[in-house]
Amino acid sequence: MLLLAGPCRPTPIRRCRARGHDDEDHRYNDADDANGPRHVAHPDRRAVVYDLPVAVDFDLALGGMSFPFRWFNDYNARVGLLPRTATSEADIIWCEIDPCFAFHPLNAYDAPDGSVIVDICEYDRMFDQDRFGPFRESSPRLSRWTIDPKARRVSRQTIDERAQEFPRIAGSVSNKQHRYGYTAGILDNGEVGFDSTYKHDLLAGTAQRYDHGPGRQPGEPVFVSRAGATDEDDGWLMVVVYDGETNRSDLVLLDAVDITREVARIALPTRVPTGFHGNWVRDAVTPPPA
Repeated sequence: MLLLAGPCRPTPIRRCRARGHDDEDHRYNDADDANGPRHVAHPDRRAVVYDLPVAVDFDLALGGMSFPFRWFNDYNARVGLLPRTATSEADIIWCEIDPCFAFHPLNAYDAPDGSVIVDICEYDRMFDQDRFGPFRESSPRLSRWTIDPKARRVSRQTIDERAQEFPRIAGSVSNKQHRYGYTAGILDNGEVGFDSTYKHDLLAGTAQRYDHGPGRQPGEPVFVSRAGATDEDDGWLMVVVYDGETNRSDLVLLDAVDITREVARIALPTRVPTGFHGNWVRDAVTPPPA
């Protein structure tokens, strides 16, 4: 499956690789085919394109499986750099990567040496033996991919081994070199769910963790800058937290400088399903409805 991946919202451009009845592998572009999550990262000069070992299996689809994606061991995993000036697929620079999978990048930017840096939540495998969702066969960790267009190779470095997903940054550093990143921490007791929020200082190599309490599951942390802020982390994190005891959700605001400090909790009238995504838009950009 080809994922156009990065810190901005999904686009309808995609590619699917599937195994048909002729037992041959096929890669094709199809804007109407449902082939899973996809994003696009836009460093200054290029888009980052992920072509990773999860693909549609036509045999599963024709057999009636509602989610016919699976891991292909023989898939040649690769990451592409697509110049903004490209006019065809031939302009993509493909770089080999060891087999892995990812849904959500934190950020991507051009490095001075010509490489592209992508910080991302990566999985060792996905939809191999268990095809019913993430966190079952492997847990995602925060990693850094360095894409070298000269060597046509991607090197991978683990930033934090702890299980986490839904990475976000401050919008002011989108597609630029960032210092801070924020993620949702995953339960470590074998259950599927979340329990905490992380703040990563990628310059200092440190991380803060805020535990939202027993039975409370946080979602994706959304950064909101303070008016007139000059520091990258000067602002708040907005986190929707589901409370299993009350079956309702709260909107929790954390101090983005010190995320162990909860500054506000707003009770919502109903439950917000775990995993929902959102963005903060100021009234000055989009006025509220009359």
